[in-house]
Amino acid sequence: ALPAFAVQAESPLPKPMVLSDSTVDLASKTREDVQVVRASVVVEDVDLTKRVLKVKNADGEIFSLKVPAEVKRLDEIKKGDSIHINYYMSIAYQLRKPTPEELKNPGSLEGVAVKADATEAPGFAGMGVLNVITTIEAIDNKSQTVVLMGPQGGTIKVKAHEPKVLAGLKIGDTVVVTLSEGLVIDIEAGK
Repeated sequence: ALPAFAVQAESPLPKPMVLSDSTVDLASKTREDVQVVRASVVVEDVDLTKRVLKVKNADGEIFSLKVPAEVKRLDEIKKGDSIHINYYMSIAYQLRKPTPEELKNPGSLEGVAVKADATEAPGFAGMGVLNVITTIEAIDNKSQTVVLMGPQGGTIKVKAHEPKVLAGLKIGDTVVVTLSEGLVIDIEAGK
C-alpha cells in the first residue's frame, strides 16, 4: 500500500469508475483478480494554511480533501485544475511449491515512488509488489472459503470465486500470493 501519499477525505468521496477483471486457469491452479479505479475531480478552492482542497466531481458533488505534509507542491494547485487519480490493484493466487528464492524470503515487499520534478505539473506515481508464501489452514466448501496462514502466523479468509478450485485443495497446500498496487495522480492546469 502507499499510505504516505494518500489524501484523507473530510466528506464523502466521488463515485469512481471501477474496471474489474478476473482470470482463473484451472490447469496451472492460478487465479488473478485485477481492479482499476479511476476518478477525476476539479479543484474549487485551495486552503494552504489548513492544507485542504475543496473539489467537485462529475456529478457536481463538492467535498474536501486533507492533503498530508509530504505533498510539497500544494501551492502550485489552483482553482479550476483537474486532479486525475488512477489506482491499480492485482492479486494473484498460485497453488504451487515456492521457489528456493521465495523460501529464503517468504514475505517480500518491493516498491518504487516517483514525484514529478519542478519542471512538470505536480503529480505522483508509485507501485508496490508484495509476495507472500501462505499455507492452507482450513477449507469450508459450504461457504466457499479458504483460510490462509502467512509466514508470521497471521491468517486471512479468502472466498473462492470459482467453486471448482476448492475441489483440488487440501489443508497444508502452499499458495503463493502476489499483490501488486499502483497509484498515479496527475494534475492538469485549468483552462
